[in-house]
Amino acid sequence: KIIYNTTLLYALKILVQRYASPSLLSSLHCSLAMGEEQTAGVFTKNILLPLLSSSCCSIQLIINAITGLGCAGFNTLLGPLRSYFMSVLLFSTITSITTRKVDLIRIVFSWIVAVTPEIVHFLNVKRREKLQRRQSINTQQDLQCKLELQISDMGCVACIQKIESTLWNSFPDNIVDAAARLHKDKRGKGGEARIVINCSSAGETE
Repeated sequence: KIIYNTTLLYALKILVQRYASPSLLSSLHCSLAMGEEQTAGVFTKNILLPLLSSSCCSIQLIINAITGLGCAGFNTLLGPLRSYFMSVLLFSTITSITTRKVDLIRIVFSWIVAVTPEIVHFLNVKRREKLQRRQSINTQQDLQCKLELQISDMGCVACIQKIESTLWNSFPDNIVDAAARLHKDKRGKGGEARIVINCSSAGETE
Protein backbone atom coordinates (compact mmCIF):
# COMPACT_ATOMS: atom_id res chain seq x y z
CA LYS A 1 0.00 0.00 0.00
CA ILE A 2 2.87 2.38 0.78
CA ILE A 3 4.53 1.64 -2.56
CA TYR A 4 1.20 2.08 -4.35
CA ASN A 5 0.52 5.44 -2.72
CA THR A 6 4.07 6.63 -3.39
CA THR A 7 3.70 5.64 -7.05
CA LEU A 8 0.50 7.70 -7.25
CA LEU A 9 2.33 10.70 -5.81
CA TYR A 10 5.05 10.36 -8.44
CA ALA A 11 2.45 10.00 -11.17
CA LEU A 12 0.80 13.20 -9.93
CA LYS A 13 4.18 14.93 -9.92
CA ILE A 14 4.84 13.88 -13.53
CA LEU A 15 1.40 15.10 -14.64
CA VAL A 16 1.94 18.46 -12.99
CA GLN A 17 5.38 18.82 -14.54
CA ARG A 18 4.09 17.90 -17.99
CA TYR A 19 0.82 19.82 -18.17
CA ALA A 20 1.21 22.75 -15.77
CA SER A 21 2.20 26.12 -17.11
CA PRO A 22 5.84 27.25 -16.70
CA SER A 23 4.81 30.15 -14.47
CA LEU A 24 2.88 27.78 -12.15
CA LEU A 25 5.83 25.37 -11.96
CA SER A 26 8.18 28.23 -11.16
CA SER A 27 5.89 29.40 -8.38
CA LEU A 28 5.65 25.87 -6.95
CA HIS A 29 9.43 25.41 -6.98
CA CYS A 30 9.94 28.76 -5.25
CA SER A 31 7.30 27.95 -2.63
CA LEU A 32 8.78 24.51 -1.91
CA ALA A 33 12.31 25.87 -1.72
CA MET A 34 11.23 28.59 0.72
CA GLY A 35 9.23 26.10 2.76
CA GLU A 36 12.18 23.73 3.13
CA GLU A 37 14.39 26.54 4.38
CA GLN A 38 11.89 27.93 6.90
CA THR A 39 11.68 26.60 10.44
CA ALA A 40 8.10 25.39 10.00
CA GLY A 41 9.03 23.49 6.84
CA VAL A 42 12.04 21.85 8.49
CA PHE A 43 9.93 20.89 11.54
CA THR A 44 7.16 19.42 9.37
CA LYS A 45 9.49 17.42 7.13
CA ASN A 46 11.98 16.14 9.69
CA ILE A 47 9.93 15.82 12.89
CA LEU A 48 6.16 16.08 12.43
CA LEU A 49 5.90 13.82 9.36
CA PRO A 50 8.06 11.03 10.88
CA LEU A 51 6.04 11.22 14.10
CA LEU A 52 2.77 10.94 12.19
CA SER A 53 4.25 8.06 10.17
CA SER A 54 4.89 6.21 13.44
CA SER A 55 1.42 7.03 14.83
CA CYS A 56 3.30 9.09 17.46
CA CYS A 57 4.75 5.90 19.00
CA SER A 58 7.81 7.80 20.30
CA ILE A 59 5.57 10.21 22.20
CA GLN A 60 3.67 7.30 23.77
CA LEU A 61 6.97 5.72 24.89
CA ILE A 62 7.96 8.98 26.56
CA ILE A 63 4.56 9.20 28.27
CA ASN A 64 4.96 5.64 29.54
CA ALA A 65 8.48 6.27 30.82
CA ILE A 66 7.80 9.60 32.55
CA THR A 67 4.19 9.57 33.71
CA GLY A 68 2.83 6.03 33.38
CA LEU A 69 -0.59 7.45 32.49
CA GLY A 70 -1.33 4.72 29.97
CA CYS A 71 -2.39 4.81 26.33
CA ALA A 72 -3.05 8.28 24.90
CA GLY A 73 -4.87 6.83 21.89
CA PHE A 74 -2.47 8.03 19.19
CA ASN A 75 -2.51 4.74 17.30
CA THR A 76 -6.30 4.54 17.45
CA LEU A 77 -6.57 7.85 15.61
CA LEU A 78 -3.46 7.80 13.42
CA GLY A 79 -3.04 4.05 12.81
CA PRO A 80 -5.54 3.88 9.89
CA LEU A 81 -3.72 6.80 8.22
CA ARG A 82 -0.21 5.54 8.84
CA SER A 83 0.37 4.09 5.36
CA TYR A 84 -0.47 7.47 3.80
CA PHE A 85 1.96 9.34 6.04
CA MET A 86 4.62 6.71 5.29
CA SER A 87 4.00 7.18 1.56
CA VAL A 88 4.50 10.95 1.83
CA LEU A 89 7.68 10.41 3.85
CA LEU A 90 9.00 7.92 1.28
CA PHE A 91 8.14 10.31 -1.53
CA SER A 92 9.91 13.15 0.29
CA THR A 93 12.99 11.00 0.91
CA ILE A 94 13.26 9.83 -2.70
CA THR A 95 12.76 13.39 -3.94
CA SER A 96 15.54 14.63 -1.68
CA ILE A 97 17.88 11.94 -2.99
CA THR A 98 17.06 12.49 -6.66
CA THR A 99 17.47 16.27 -6.36
CA ARG A 100 20.75 15.75 -4.49
CA LYS A 101 19.49 17.63 -1.45
CA VAL A 102 20.56 14.80 0.81
CA ASP A 103 21.11 15.16 4.54
CA LEU A 104 21.91 11.60 5.57
CA ILE A 105 21.60 12.26 9.30
CA ARG A 106 18.13 13.77 8.90
CA ILE A 107 16.97 10.95 6.64
CA VAL A 108 18.19 8.25 9.05
CA PHE A 109 16.66 10.06 12.03
CA SER A 110 13.33 10.50 10.22
CA TRP A 111 13.06 6.83 9.31
CA ILE A 112 14.12 5.62 12.76
CA VAL A 113 11.26 7.69 14.20
CA ALA A 114 8.86 6.50 11.48
CA VAL A 115 9.51 2.78 12.09
CA THR A 116 9.54 3.07 15.89
CA PRO A 117 6.51 0.69 16.18
CA GLU A 118 8.40 -2.04 14.29
CA ILE A 119 11.52 -1.46 16.41
CA VAL A 120 9.51 -1.64 19.64
CA HIS A 121 7.71 -4.79 18.45
CA PHE A 122 11.05 -6.45 17.58
CA LEU A 123 12.52 -5.54 20.99
CA ASN A 124 9.36 -6.79 22.74
CA VAL A 125 9.63 -10.18 21.02
CA LYS A 126 13.36 -10.55 21.75
CA ARG A 127 12.94 -9.49 25.37
CA ARG A 128 10.05 -11.92 25.87
CA GLU A 129 12.05 -14.80 24.35
CA LYS A 130 15.05 -14.01 26.56
CA LEU A 131 12.95 -13.90 29.73
CA GLN A 132 11.14 -17.11 28.78
CA ARG A 133 14.44 -18.96 28.31
CA ARG A 134 15.77 -17.67 31.62
CA GLN A 135 12.61 -18.55 33.54
CA SER A 136 12.32 -22.02 31.99
CA ILE A 137 15.72 -22.81 33.49
CA ASN A 138 15.35 -21.09 36.86
CA THR A 139 11.74 -21.99 37.71
CA GLN A 140 10.25 -25.40 37.03
CA GLN A 141 7.14 -26.49 38.95
CA ASP A 142 4.48 -29.09 38.26
CA LEU A 143 1.66 -26.70 39.21
CA GLN A 144 1.08 -23.55 37.21
CA CYS A 145 -1.55 -20.83 37.30
CA LYS A 146 -2.64 -19.05 34.13
CA LEU A 147 -4.42 -15.71 34.23
CA GLU A 148 -5.88 -13.92 31.20
CA LEU A 149 -6.89 -10.26 31.34
CA GLN A 150 -8.93 -8.09 29.00
CA ILE A 151 -7.43 -4.58 28.81
CA SER A 152 -9.76 -2.09 27.18
CA ASP A 153 -7.40 0.91 26.99
CA MET A 154 -4.44 -0.77 25.27
CA GLY A 155 -3.87 0.65 21.80
CA CYS A 156 -0.31 0.24 20.48
CA VAL A 157 3.00 -1.62 20.75
CA ALA A 158 4.23 0.91 23.32
CA CYS A 159 1.31 -0.15 25.53
CA ILE A 160 2.24 -3.80 25.00
CA GLN A 161 5.81 -3.04 26.09
CA LYS A 162 4.59 -1.29 29.24
CA ILE A 163 2.12 -4.02 30.19
CA GLU A 164 4.57 -6.88 29.60
CA SER A 165 7.28 -5.13 31.63
CA THR A 166 4.83 -4.63 34.50
CA LEU A 167 3.74 -8.28 34.43
CA TRP A 168 7.30 -9.64 34.35
CA ASN A 169 8.28 -7.40 37.27
CA SER A 170 5.23 -8.34 39.34
CA PHE A 171 6.31 -11.94 39.96
CA PRO A 172 10.04 -12.06 39.15
CA ASP A 173 10.71 -15.34 40.96
CA ASN A 174 7.71 -17.40 39.88
CA ILE A 175 6.67 -16.12 36.49
CA VAL A 176 6.91 -18.52 33.56
CA ASP A 177 5.47 -16.41 30.78
CA ALA A 178 3.80 -13.05 30.25
CA ALA A 179 2.55 -11.64 26.97
CA ALA A 180 0.15 -9.01 25.70
CA ARG A 181 -1.38 -8.39 22.31
CA LEU A 182 -3.90 -6.12 20.64
CA HIS A 183 -7.26 -7.31 19.37
CA LYS A 184 -6.95 -7.73 15.61
CA ASP A 185 -10.65 -8.08 14.94
CA LYS A 186 -11.74 -4.81 16.55
CA ARG A 187 -11.28 -1.16 15.75
CA GLY A 188 -10.11 1.22 18.43
CA LYS A 189 -8.42 0.34 21.68
CA GLY A 190 -8.45 -3.07 23.29
CA GLY A 191 -6.30 -6.10 23.87
CA GLU A 192 -5.53 -8.94 26.20
CA ALA A 193 -2.69 -10.03 28.45
CA ARG A 194 -1.70 -13.49 29.67
CA ILE A 195 0.50 -14.42 32.62
CA VAL A 196 1.62 -17.91 33.69
CA ILE A 197 3.02 -18.38 37.20
CA ASN A 198 4.57 -21.34 38.99
CA CYS A 199 2.72 -22.30 42.18
CA SER A 200 3.94 -24.43 45.05
CA SER A 201 0.43 -25.63 46.10
CA ALA A 202 -3.13 -25.68 44.89
CA GLY A 203 -4.11 -23.16 47.57
CA GLU A 204 -1.62 -20.65 46.22
CA THR A 205 -3.46 -20.52 42.90
CA GLU A 206 -6.39 -18.87 44.65
